[in-house]
Amino acid sequence: MTLYILAQLVGFLGYGFHISAPYFKTQQQIMKVGLIGLVLLCLQWFLLNQMSLVAFNLLLILTTCLALGKYEEKQTQQQLMLVLQIFGLTIILSVSQGNVIDILAMIAFSLSVISRFSESITNFRLYAGIAGILLSICGAMAMAMPALLFNAIYAIMHFYYLSTMHHDRAHAT
Repeated sequence: MTLYILAQLVGFLGYGFHISAPYFKTQQQIMKVGLIGLVLLCLQWFLLNQMSLVAFNLLLILTTCLALGKYEEKQTQQQLMLVLQIFGLTIILSVSQGNVIDILAMIAFSLSVISRFSESITNFRLYAGIAGILLSICGAMAMAMPALLFNAIYAIMHFYYLSTMHHDRAHAT
């Protein structure tokens, strides 16, 4: 089995967890299920020699774990988010290969941090959905079919749930 095929198989497994996450109702549930997928996605990107995406997923694991913590003060949470943004972008830049994938990974990382620390499920889903679109483009550019397919599904599901939330609110009034 070639390394490329192994990476695709690991990617399909990781993205299986990744795309199941939007089906959950709360941010905490979504992030916990997503953590399993992120670990597998680190391995996929490593096998495909896409170090900025390995760094992205490792940083997202850290961000998710920190976002799952409870913070008494909003200021503490905002400071943590800023530190994660600066740290994450610095790490991704340090492993950058100077291509468009790296730029998209940095933007997706920033949006993912914002989503995980959002106070509303609406903002969480919006930022996660946009990040999913960018990561789908990264998958296409890296010829990683699981990344292309499943990030697109992930984004679509978040936007679908956003539309149903707005639809439900409109009917409630």
